[in-house]
Amino acid sequence: MITVHGMHTEQNDFNNCGLAVIRPTSAYVAEELNGRYDMEIEVPCVPDDPREGHSEDSWKFLKMYNILKSSEGQLFMIHKIDYSVKNGVPYLRAYANHIWYYLADMLTLECQGQNNNAWQVVNHLFEPRDVHGNGCTWFSGGTGLTTYNFDKYINPELVLLQDPPRKYNYRYVQLANALLGNSDSVVNVWGGELYRDNFYFRIDRQKYGTVDDAFELVYGVNCRDVKYTEDTTNRKTEIHASCNGGQYPYAKSIVPDAGLFPHQAISGLDFSYEYPSYEALIPDVDAWWAENTGWLYNWEVDYVDFKNTNRGANWDQIRKIRVGDRGVVQDAFGHRQTQKVIATKYNDITGRLESIKLGSFKDSGLHESQWDKKVMKTEDEPVMKRVRCIERELGTDISNIAGDIQGINNDIGTLNSDVDGINHSIDDINAAIQDIYSKLPNP
Repeated sequence: MITVHGMHTEQNDFNNCGLAVIRPTSAYVAEELNGRYDMEIEVPCVPDDPREGHSEDSWKFLKMYNILKSSEGQLFMIHKIDYSVKNGVPYLRAYANHIWYYLADMLTLECQGQNNNAWQVVNHLFEPRDVHGNGCTWFSGGTGLTTYNFDKYINPELVLLQDPPRKYNYRYVQLANALLGNSDSVVNVWGGELYRDNFYFRIDRQKYGTVDDAFELVYGVNCRDVKYTEDTTNRKTEIHASCNGGQYPYAKSIVPDAGLFPHQAISGLDFSYEYPSYEALIPDVDAWWAENTGWLYNWEVDYVDFKNTNRGANWDQIRKIRVGDRGVVQDAFGHRQTQKVIATKYNDITGRLESIKLGSFKDSGLHESQWDKKVMKTEDEPVMKRVRCIERELGTDISNIAGDIQGINNDIGTLNSDVDGINHSIDDINAAIQDIYSKLPNP
């Protein structure tokens, strides 16, 4: 059953039919892993059947900012409405965001600190303060439709004790973006997968409630219209990195692809830290390397019939496939891999899974790569390669040697200044002696 509720409905008052029960001709709920979570519904703009006990036209309650409750109880706020006519019948189509996006109504004016703990950062973000000060959070009022309180949980596994201290500074950022949407968001920087259940959300290494052996999809057996893609368009084969304006230069490359145009793709990155740190640079470079040097595998399954699965005829009714689940998929060419579900689309009227996407999903709603705001630098590649070669031969870092040489030069400069001072003193003494001799009487 799908119901619609008023925009000012209290947080604990959704356990009823609200303003009306909606009988749509189509209704879909789509969710992406660390991405969008939406509902789309279409209803005819015609009077309700009086035999069903309705005294009003339920479609009239589908208004901007009113809240839809899906058949599974998830809440979605309407943000867009289309009106159209099909075969002489007027239709209304409403688009709604999951209630989690209501967090975007709260603007963080200032939130800063230095921690390596995602739990502390999220608590800091959600702690409103009346007085704006260093290290404090200051919220703006938002839309003021209704005040909702969100419960949160951050898995202790996201406390990375081995990481260098992370300095964070959120200024004029919506809470939804601070958690998910920005490059420096909690999910992108500290990692993890976001689970959303109305006014409760949590971040774990693996999305809460997911299953590792959830399905086996085989083309021609229990699914059709399988699309499998291998993509190296944005793959990088070499990186030259440094920190804080070129310090601690460091390079990595994939040897088998060297010189094979257009697969030789070189990037330069300069990471910024509170102070130059080789120990902080290497893990960041390795993480960037792991994210950007692999092949991108994508699977799209447009139709699934679980009646022929090895799980049994009623398995899909026992447990639905969810975003974050892992399983096996095989296409008509024999490509077979274990993949993670990154997007689902469910028919909210029948409960049927219409489509799923598996693999790495790019440009996923709010989600962006955590590296897209890093400062890019153009380096002299031959010189950088030679620098790394010399460093390997010497077994040390050239920047350290350069620092030592600069220190020696500074000491030499200091000694030269002292010698010059001594010479000036000797000249003064000689001048004084000459002055004394000039004043003595001639013998």
